Amino acid sequence: MTIEYSARGENVERIQHALNRAGFHQTVDGKFGDATYAAVRQFQEENDLEVDGKVDEETLAALGLDLDTLEELSPSSGDGSIVFTEEEAKLDVPPSVAEKIQQYVRLVEDQHQKLLNALDAALHNFETTMSFASAADAQPDIFGALVSTATVDQCPLH
Repeated sequence: MTIEYSARGENVERIQHALNRAGFHQTVDGKFGDATYAAVRQFQEENDLEVDGKVDEETLAALGLDLDTLEELSPSSGDGSIVFTEEEAKLDVPPSVAEKIQQYVRLVEDQHQKLLNALDAALHNFETTMSFASAADAQPDIFGALVSTATVDQCPLH
């Protein structure tokens, strides 16, 4: 199956959604026009595929779409986390593999926590060591405002 410029319909919408998930943002309108063509070419280039602007089997696979239905193979919840199908969730994994996965998850959570703590400490240190001529000079910068509002409880891993 190859989908190319001027195609229309549900399959084009699925490709547009997949391109959006891959970071090539565009309007999902079911029309394979100039914007979709450019996004496909850029996606192909960045993924070492043949750059022809046509969505063939290789491009579909790289986009994470089923070759027959163009459905997303590993759907995400919209927040970046992977949603497992009921069939995938039933797969048995050897205990040693499950333990390694758990160790990895704990390591990522620990590193994330350390990073948040380091950023919070750096921001606090910056805010307490700076002196300003007036209160008007003490307006927070965008980064400082964002970091100071982030909390560990907002971490998606917790």
